[in-house]
Amino acid sequence: MLVRRLLEDLWGDATDALPAGGMDAATAHVSRSFLRLDRQGREELATLLRSTLAEAQRIEAASRDRGDAGARPGELVVLSFEPASAP
Repeated sequence: MLVRRLLEDLWGDATDALPAGGMDAATAHVSRSFLRLDRQGREELATLLRSTLAEAQRIEAASRDRGDAGARPGELVVLSFEPASAP
């Protein structure tokens, strides 16, 4: 249920951002990649994504330390999962 709620919230946030231009900035990024990974590959990807999140949190902290001048809200979403069927 927790994941379902998170996905519903994410979908709502993204849907609301579209007409407000939230996806239009040059700094926005949206991508989808289909990967075929063995167990080691899935573990390596999970490690990479955890370190990416940690780096994003470091960047946010540095932004706060600069005084938040001109800071605007942003949202970072990373999903990695095994789909029910192949694309």
